[in-house]
Amino acid sequence: MTTTTVTRAPCRFGILLAGLRAATGWSQSMLAVEAGYDSSYVTRLEAGTRAPSRDTVGALAVVLGLDTQDTRRLFVAADLLPPGVWVVRHNALVPGGDA
Repeated sequence: MTTTTVTRAPCRFGILLAGLRAATGWSQSMLAVEAGYDSSYVTRLEAGTRAPSRDTVGALAVVLGLDTQDTRRLFVAADLLPPGVWVVRHNALVPGGDA
């Protein structure tokens, strides 16, 4: 019998955030200042040692000026439902962020 182990890609959010940040030409410190965070927090997000909140992902997407597709990719990489996604909870449709 063969056993398959599935593991999550390490630090998906951090890798994506670092790539999007680099595409803007910003340093971690510049992104942190613009988003209102400490630069060590951005470092930890990119390293995967801190998980972002929904508000953090949204703030970073706005500061980076991401389009809808990249914003959704960033939310998904953080294991969060993107804005505009609705789910069924308790037999009712609710925004994904409230699920």
